[in-house]
Amino acid sequence: MRHVRDFSTAPRRARLATWELVLVLVGLLALGLVAREAWGARSALAAAQRSVEGLRREVEGDRAAVRALESGPWAGDRFAAPALLGAEAEPREVVAELAALLPPDVRLDALSLAYGERLEVDMQVAAKGAAAYDRFLHRLTESPRIRDVRPGAENREGEVRASVRALYVPRP
Repeated sequence: MRHVRDFSTAPRRARLATWELVLVLVGLLALGLVAREAWGARSALAAAQRSVEGLRREVEGDRAAVRALESGPWAGDRFAAPALLGAEAEPREVVAELAALLPPDVRLDALSLAYGERLEVDMQVAAKGAAAYDRFLHRLTESPRIRDVRPGAENREGEVRASVRALYVPRP
């Protein structure tokens, strides 16, 4: 006996129910939206990387400019030092300090103040005698505001005429 197949009784593939079809369509739509967002995120990442690279170049340029300024003639505190020192040691304060140190028979003929990293004081002094001039030098060296006293050329015959250089230290 021969077997003959009966196609009418063979199982058929079941059709998807409507709700199952809707779920498949929603899943495909969600997959499409996720793919679109991923593509957008990738584009945003590339834009952010370009921005970061631009900022890195800008920062490196700024660093180079800072290095140039730091190694230039106005490097570090030297740029601000004269302004700060001028605010801390006004000329009238320096003159008052020197006037307090002058013995009665010594006078300042000329005074020059050079503001820089430090305040350099250059004085032309006249004294009635060598003893008065030596008292003045001693008072300068003992003063807490005067440092690095350097007597210059002097003439001790009769009235003493001399030049003196020193550094002025402002009050803290």
